[in-house]
Amino acid sequence: MSTKNFISRRRTFKRWDNDNGDKPSSIQILINWLTDVSNYSRWKGGDSSGKTKEVLCSEIREIMVENDITNWSNGDICSKIQYLHDKFKDVTDFLNGTGQGILNDINESCKTPEEAAKTLEEKVKQKCTYYYDLKCVMLHRPSVNPPFPMTSGDPIDVSGVYKEARSHEEVEAEDKVEFDAEVQDDKQLDKTLPVYHLSATSSGSQKPSKWARQTIDASISEIVEESVKLNHIHVELIQKKFESEAKVNERQLRHQEIAHEDRMIMEKRRLNIEAKRVENEAKQVENEAKQLKNDCIQSKLQYIAKLESLGLFKEYILKKLDIKL
Repeated sequence: MSTKNFISRRRTFKRWDNDNGDKPSSIQILINWLTDVSNYSRWKGGDSSGKTKEVLCSEIREIMVENDITNWSNGDICSKIQYLHDKFKDVTDFLNGTGQGILNDINESCKTPEEAAKTLEEKVKQKCTYYYDLKCVMLHRPSVNPPFPMTSGDPIDVSGVYKEARSHEEVEAEDKVEFDAEVQDDKQLDKTLPVYHLSATSSGSQKPSKWARQTIDASISEIVEESVKLNHIHVELIQKKFESEAKVNERQLRHQEIAHEDRMIMEKRRLNIEAKRVENEAKQVENEAKQLKNDCIQSKLQYIAKLESLGLFKEYILKKLDIKL
């Protein structure tokens, strides 16, 4: 192969972790999509949509295109998800393959539990950079089944903690082959996954170190605390909703009261105007009656004066007209 062709191939190679400048990279978009529980459930066939992985890869690709990433096909995305599953499985095998021994070795080489935890985290990230990001969805979710069920006595046999994650990865090997098929069969596989059990009487198991037991207890405490926080947030949201609805209802009631008061004021004004109009009309009728009476008297006087001018006596005229002065 010529140097020119080699350089050309290197230039066309695309990375997932730094391919988009200041915007989210391809791997960030993919991790964000996978760590959404509902998305991962759809990928595993855990919902009722029945969408194929081809459709879900198209959905991820649309998000990438919106962020100006156009160099990945649906097949690339599916392969990358399978790669992440494989790397996640490497870590679970690393943690689970030697039983409790790996934790004891780290515990013996470190002075404090904090140093041991940091050392273990570094070893995990060397094998799978995004292990702790993917753990929330690729391990069995604690909100459904607590990952550390206990019997009476001290917990031992930590080697069973990661069994369900390994079962998930075995299913993913079949998913890769059936990339364009419906994922209904995955639902049945998910339902048959084993449940963790840490028995106090298991034989042939190595008793965990004090640091390992502290780690397990801390994990249980974190799960309980997270559940309490979620419940508290849920209660606060309900209270805020009720308070908001109460304020809206109060404002609506106040608006109705103001509108009613305005209508009553306008009605009172209308009645006052109507009463004044009737009063004015009555006065006008009374004045017209007086005027008519005066006109009648004036007409009679003019008639009497005319008769007198003809030589008739006034008394005779008044008697004939039945007028009393």
